[in-house]
Parts: sequence; C-alpha cells; structure tokens
Amino acid sequence: MCHYDYVNKNIIFNNDIYVIDFDKAKYDYSINDFYVFIKRILKRRNTCWDFNLFKEAVENYEKVRSINYIEFKLLLAQLMFPNKLWKITRDYYKNIHHCNKKHFIKY
Repeated sequence: MCHYDYVNKNIIFNNDIYVIDFDKAKYDYSINDFYVFIKRILKRRNTCWDFNLFKEAVENYEKVRSINYIEFKLLLAQLMFPNKLWKITRDYYKNIHHCNKKHFIKY
C-alpha cells in the first residue's frame, strides 16, 4: 500500500506516529513512497541532487525495510525520468487546439 503524499503535513507526531490523508493512496510498490519523499528533498535548491544525501537516505530506509533489486531499478528509473519535459509535452498535445502555442515554444 502506498500513500503517495507522505509529507510532513500528513504525519502527526504525538506519543505515537499517525499518518493521515489517504486520498492518493493505492496498492503499488512501497518504494514509490520513498521515491516521492526523496525526490522532493533532492530537487530543492540547497540539496541539488546530492548523491551522498540520496545514498544516506537509502541506507537509512534499508535499516527499516530492505529494497530488493526490482524496487531499486524502479527507484532509479523514476529519478531519471524527465518529468518536466513529459508534463510540458503532455500539456501541449492535450490542449493543442486551446492553448497559446507561443508559450510552449519559448521553453
């Protein structure tokens, strides 16, 4: 089960830890929650895709739950996927008849 929005605003720390807001949750590889978490951290300006930070995060994650070969390949593929390019292309072709084409061309 994956939460898909595992961020600080959806975690309540009390005597115990509670996870809330399961709107995006679905049955999937659990490594996807780690991907969403680590991507948000790595793409920040001050972390700037720091490999040592990524390595440390993976090592700490594996202290709780080991990552198998398939999950690790999935994690790397997700991190290497050009999301911005895909979103711009998707939006362009989805709205090709309704959009300002000059806006897309300047990127």
